[in-house]
Order: sequence, then C-alpha cells, then structure tokens
Amino acid sequence: MGNGGTSGTLGTGSVAYADDYNLWSDYSQLVFNRSDGVTSSNAITGAVNVTVAAGSTLRAGSSSACGLPNGTTSTGTVTINGTFDLNGYSPTLHSLTGSGTVTSGVSGTCTVTVLGDGYEGYYYDTFSGVIEDGSGTVALTKVSSSGQTLAGTNTYSGGTTVSAGTLQVGNNTATETLGTGAVTNSGSLAFKRSGTATIGNAISGTGTLTQYSGTLVLTGSNTYSGTTTIYEDATLQVGNGGTSGTLGSGAVAYADDYNLWSDYSQLVFNRSDGVTSSNAITGAVNVTVAAGSTLRAGSSSACGLPNGTTGTGTVTINGTFDLNGYSPTVGKLGGSGTVTSGVAGTATLTLSNTGYYESSTFPGVIEDGSGIVPRSLGKGDNEHDVS
Repeated sequence: MGNGGTSGTLGTGSVAYADDYNLWSDYSQLVFNRSDGVTSSNAITGAVNVTVAAGSTLRAGSSSACGLPNGTTSTGTVTINGTFDLNGYSPTLHSLTGSGTVTSGVSGTCTVTVLGDGYEGYYYDTFSGVIEDGSGTVALTKVSSSGQTLAGTNTYSGGTTVSAGTLQVGNNTATETLGTGAVTNSGSLAFKRSGTATIGNAISGTGTLTQYSGTLVLTGSNTYSGTTTIYEDATLQVGNGGTSGTLGSGAVAYADDYNLWSDYSQLVFNRSDGVTSSNAITGAVNVTVAAGSTLRAGSSSACGLPNGTTGTGTVTINGTFDLNGYSPTVGKLGGSGTVTSGVAGTATLTLSNTGYYESSTFPGVIEDGSGIVPRSLGKGDNEHDVS
C-alpha cells in the first residue's frame, strides 16, 4: 500500500488469505509503504505476512485490529523495518522481526504483546530494531510457548512481562538491551550477549533465568523463584561492588550446548555490604566471592556455594564467607579471603573435594567471629591445604 510517497490507502475491511487449493503452502504478503504514515484498523486473517517498509510508519487504529497479524486469526510474520506507532493502543502481534522502531506517539501507557515463534534459542523470531517510549510509555508482554529475541538497543520504560515461552535478550553481540522497568517473569528470561551487560531491572515471578554467554551483572532487587542456568564459559555476577543486586531464590544450574561438561560456568558474588544466599548450586559452576564482598550462608544444606556432590565447581573466597551460624559443606576451597561466622555458637565448615587425588589450597584465613568455626575434612584420597 503506497509506493514510498504520500498516497495510497487500504479499504476498511479485513485482509484475508486465500490459495487455489486450500493447502496453505505459502504466505501472502501485505506491505505498508507510505512516507507520511497511515493508520490501520484492518483485521488480518489467515497466512498473511505484513511488512512496514523502511521510511514508512504504520499507526495502530485499535487494540483488536491494527493492520498486523495477531497470532490467533492470523499467523503471518510481522516485519517492522520502518516505524510501528502503537498510537496509544495495546495490540497483540503474532511475531516481531525487522530492524525498525516500535513506539507510541500518544500520551499514556500502552503495551505491545508478542507471541513469537521458534524454539531452543536458535530459531526465535528476532527483532533487531528498537522498542522505545514516544509521547507515551511503552511496555512489552511476551505470551505463548514460543520464543522471541530482542537484538536491539531497547529503551522502553513500561516494564516487561513474560507470561509464557522465552524472551531472549541478545543475539551474541554487545549492544542489545532490555527496556527499563520491572520484569514479571512466569516463563523464561534469557540473555545471550557478548561482553558485559548490567541489568538493573527488578525481576520477579516464578520463571527461570538463563545466562548463555558473556558476563551478566544483576544489580536489581530480584525475587524470581525459578532456576538460574549458567552456560559453560558464561559468567553471572550478583552485584557490581556496590550495595545492590540479588539472585533469585531458586537453584543455580550448569548447562552446555552438547552435554560435554568441557568447561565450567562462573557465578560471582560482588556486593560491598554482603548478601545472604540459600541457593543450591548444581553441576559444574565455579563460585567466587569477590574481594571486598561478603557472602552469608542462608542454610547448612544450601549456601550459594558448590557442596562437592551435586555441585562440583571450585569455591574461591577472596572476600568473606560468613557461615552465619550454619554448617555447610563446600567442595574445592581456594582464594585469599576469610571464612568466619558472624553468629554466636559453633558452626562447622566441611571441606569435601570431588573425586580422587584432587587437591585445593586456601591461603586465606579461617577464623572465629561471633561464633566458633571448626573445620571438618572430607573423606577420600583428597588434599585440603589450608596455608
């Protein structure tokens, strides 16, 4: 519709798909290409892909029908290479691809809801453009069991909701961002960026968090209860040396693409005022308490450190590990920091290296604090050198 100029309109009725043999073997195409923009309240039905061309603007005419497939009556792909103006409405899109802009030119808060498509983090629909506030505030909601990747520098401030499926931030480059505002996650929130990314959003809900690559720094007040998964060679850091940043309450697990367990993933605690953890660590996850930071055990059975049985990573204490009155078991112990207990009573640190003929060296200090700290050595042909 249009040819890059200021003329050309569509009728007011719905746009439907048809083929000669009812095979639905391929999609038809609808293109909006008006340099001055156009408003659409057309419902799209059937297998119709819709593109907003570069340099063109499509303005939503309602929340229920906006000229784009909604994933229920229409299953076509949405490609935004120009601008999609929510225009104060809150439509649902079957998918979101392209390199353009999603915004709202009308004051107030509106939400773009996306179903997404694809699976397993490799074939998700990818939008490399920008979702941003305009005259109004924009929020994003992800629904359905499929996936959607955000591969642009997004700045929307209305918050993010993952009701189902996966919302992935990044496609292995260093510039992708999630919008600001709170994140409510009942599905899966994943990060796949190179370099270091800092996420200050407060993440809540029952969903999971997956860190695929690079370094992800959490500085928000996070309360999500699902599993946190860190892929091999990736790093998840809690805090950035200040007084903010928490991990969700679920277990922290290791993963790799080919189940080779060829390298470890990394979890770092880096809070200057300290943080308490009751997270269980499973698999090949190395855990470091950074210099100047304190990790306080939240229980004897799970304290944010690998126990040498279900979690086989190395423990590196360069700051302080406060037993906090508990008696946890950790695996390989290294670092140059301090192990103590800030709670009255006796707390026991049990060291249990994994496997035979393994050794670890801890040149730091194990000392009483408000409580007494005995040290118990694990069994087996392992060495624990406390130097």
